[in-house]
Amino acid sequence: MEQVGEVFEVNDDGMAKIIVKKHSSCKSCGGCGILSAGGGTEVTIEVPNPVGAKVGEFVRIGVETNKVILASLIVYVIPVIALVIAMFITQKVAIGSGYQETAEVMSIGVGFLAMVLVFVVIRLMDKRIAQTRKFKPTITEIIPEDQLEACLVEYNGEKE
Repeated sequence: MEQVGEVFEVNDDGMAKIIVKKHSSCKSCGGCGILSAGGGTEVTIEVPNPVGAKVGEFVRIGVETNKVILASLIVYVIPVIALVIAMFITQKVAIGSGYQETAEVMSIGVGFLAMVLVFVVIRLMDKRIAQTRKFKPTITEIIPEDQLEACLVEYNGEKE
């Protein structure tokens, strides 16, 4: 997942603040949260600056694909797995305990409760993970002068 942005501040701690214009795929993705947060057309983010970008330069920032996939797996697949496992176990326990008539209703209720609990745990972990650089975008390259015009078209959202 990549975006083009303009550096407007460089800090001594190896971080840079960048203005990124969102395009239509950011609104529906949510894969990297930071880039798609908020309702405006621009987002200001602070990212690691391993390439040494300077104020005024246009840069390409991105999140590794495997990290976007891992985040999607955590948010979408794990809660569903918790739902299915909780329903299965509750169904077996209820039937084994002589509650055949209410086993399905009980398993649905416990399954959804398990899914909600997993969502709460993920949300609590999300706040802690957001403090790390693991899932944050990083500057991947400074855009050379000869490629700047094409990238400005991309930056201004005229090309998707």
